[in-house]
Amino acid sequence: MCGRFTLVTNLEKWKERFQIEVIPFNAKLRYNIAPGQFIPAIIADRGKRRMGQLRWGLVPSWAADEKSSYRMINATLIA
Repeated sequence: MCGRFTLVTNLEKWKERFQIEVIPFNAKLRYNIAPGQFIPAIIADRGKRRMGQLRWGLVPSWAADEKSSYRMINATLIA
């Protein structure tokens, strides 16, 4: 699995599709999004949807340092 992704969708289409009233930030096309960066997300908020920005990636509860945990983009469960 790759640790990067691309965001080329027009957020106005998200606004229409998810019935969001306002996009509260300027979003640009991005071609190299890495773990730890903020990305646009649809957030459920008291029965409605809104658009916000969330930090992309996995930070395990046992991680000593947030920055070093973003290197762990491929997680495997060994039972």
